[in-house]
Amino acid sequence: MARVTRSLSPAGEDLGTSPTIAATDSSAAPLSFTMGTVLADKLSVVKKLGEGGMGAVYQVQHLHTKHERALKVLHPAFAQRGDVVERFLREASAAGRIGSPHIVETVDAGWLASGVPFVLMELLRGQSLEELLAERGRIDAAEASALVCQACQGAQAAHDAGIIHRDLKPSNLFVVTRAGQPFVKLLDFGISKFEAEEHLGLTTEGTPLGTPYYMSPEQLSGRADVNARADVYALGVILYECVAGQRPFEAKSLSELSIRIHEGDYTPLETLVKDVPADFVQVVRKAMHHRPEERFASARELQAALEAAPVAERPRRRMFWLLPAAGVLIAAAAYAATRSAPENAAPPEPTPAPLASAPRPAPAVSESALPEVSAEPPPSAQPSLSAKPSPTRRSVKQKLQTENPY
Repeated sequence: MARVTRSLSPAGEDLGTSPTIAATDSSAAPLSFTMGTVLADKLSVVKKLGEGGMGAVYQVQHLHTKHERALKVLHPAFAQRGDVVERFLREASAAGRIGSPHIVETVDAGWLASGVPFVLMELLRGQSLEELLAERGRIDAAEASALVCQACQGAQAAHDAGIIHRDLKPSNLFVVTRAGQPFVKLLDFGISKFEAEEHLGLTTEGTPLGTPYYMSPEQLSGRADVNARADVYALGVILYECVAGQRPFEAKSLSELSIRIHEGDYTPLETLVKDVPADFVQVVRKAMHHRPEERFASARELQAALEAAPVAERPRRRMFWLLPAAGVLIAAAAYAATRSAPENAAPPEPTPAPLASAPRPAPAVSESALPEVSAEPPPSAQPSLSAKPSPTRRSVKQKLQTENPY
């Protein structure tokens, strides 16, 4: 039996999370917990939900309350590195400070008796926006606006708490259903920036953190003065991708992608989608302007602009979010590579017909070939982004993140 020997309050001490770092040594194998293993005298392991280069995620159940949670644990090899542990636990601190219903809830964080850090998070049932786009190709402006407005609420709550997410992207917008309506949760605050804590050295100048396709020019340059406008930019890119069915920027190398992003060199949305409302186009264009001062100053301003656009007033005639009851995602899905199929899943409710748009084209560059930019890039030269063909994004499988209070 493994016991938690130390625990940190999510709203208490400064914790931390980590960017993606590939494990290259067999000693980095994560702890393997079998079904029924009890951790901290109260958490019973149900099953492993995913495993990636940094660690693994398990579905656990509280022995007394019977509530189910997502337990994210770090590889033992990385547990010896203070900077990695700091970033790994950072998500717990961020969620505790924000306290928004649109942010995935972190219940607890600490260390197992073996010295391996963990984060206990809410278990969510639904699917990510990335998975939705893989299934439907694209969504209309009204649907995209409704989803991103909710993401804006979560982002604004984070900004009000002095936290910049810095890695907003479709896979980090997770959608559950509440009262029969789609409800957006923001995931993965692992590389978030605490504006009042720059002395921690977690977001140093010249070190870009995030996913390049959604990074603002100033963030891609590694500037230390990245602010809320970087998250606004990412939300603009997400809006574009939702409606166009493709990302605004594609390239064969990281340097080419950087040039395109810095110059704002992308195909106008109205060129790709003829019936997109002009007001919506203007909002997207302003949100993802390559000059920060030309963007909306806050997520709140972006939300207000979307709500003011006529498209936001259309009746929600086709809310596509009747999600399969068994779709489960772990808050750590940002790095968990494997996904298992739902067990004993209830049959999904019937879903409306998809948009009559062409299938989502495969991107010119494989997303896996263009890795997330981390604080510790590989020693090799700039990666080639055309090393392998673009895979089709997989539809919703089992993933993790939570839903009921602890």
